[in-house]
Amino acid sequence: SIRPSRVRATVLIDGGCDPKEEVLEAMRPMLRRLAYVYPSMEDYLNSIRSLPYFRDQWSATLENYLRDDVEIFADGTVRSKASTEAIERDLDVHFYYSMCVHFPTMQCPTLFIRPKQGLLGDKAHVLDEKEAAAFVAWIPDCERGDLPDVNHYTMVLTDNPPVTAPIKKFLRDVELYKQKR
Repeated sequence: SIRPSRVRATVLIDGGCDPKEEVLEAMRPMLRRLAYVYPSMEDYLNSIRSLPYFRDQWSATLENYLRDDVEIFADGTVRSKASTEAIERDLDVHFYYSMCVHFPTMQCPTLFIRPKQGLLGDKAHVLDEKEAAAFVAWIPDCERGDLPDVNHYTMVLTDNPPVTAPIKKFLRDVELYKQKR
């Protein structure tokens, strides 16, 4: 951080690293769907539901998020509000500039949360096991939390997001640690 005194803690949810082509390939079907105009809300939801990383973990929270994240046109067609171009630009930035070079200089407690499942079952983890261990070791004051039975998307977009409890505990611990100093 340019101003470390302003950052008391950092939580990284399955990210913060440089993207791998395997992960981008797994995400491309979702990215392509962002620009597509669907004939109806049901067609849109069915298309998203068919993706391998949502198929087995559909939830009311996910569906509500998806319903809220579209533009509905007068003729009943729908399109995602997300900008494909903005997401692609963001990914391009990660390919040309590595955020990871800054990790060894981080001065605050950090929690890295990683789902046990990849985007394609056991494949396409944002960070595989070896990379996750190195990633956590690279950040000076970093602890790791692994979440079973979820993937990159479903660890947040579920009815009871499993990321909530470890984040709350981490932030409580950080606050207690700061008070003792």
